[in-house]
Amino acid sequence: MGRTELLDLAVDAHGGLRRWEEITRFRVAASITGTIWAMKGKPGLLDNVVLEGETKDQRLKITPFPKADRFATWNRVG
Repeated sequence: MGRTELLDLAVDAHGGLRRWEEITRFRVAASITGTIWAMKGKPGLLDNVVLEGETKDQRLKITPFPKADRFATWNRVG
């Protein structure tokens, strides 16, 4: 399965592009795991995190990251 097909599958599984266009903010509790974090010496880095984002301005905040009293943000510039 190619990258585009995987993205289409994920979007469709959550209500489709029409649903995505209806929302402006989201909040998700997640654990993003895998061998890659251990290989990088950071096992558990994204266990039990909260992702809060804005869809129109393309902003994302991850808490806690990298530890309990910290957070990370990402903003699209331009």
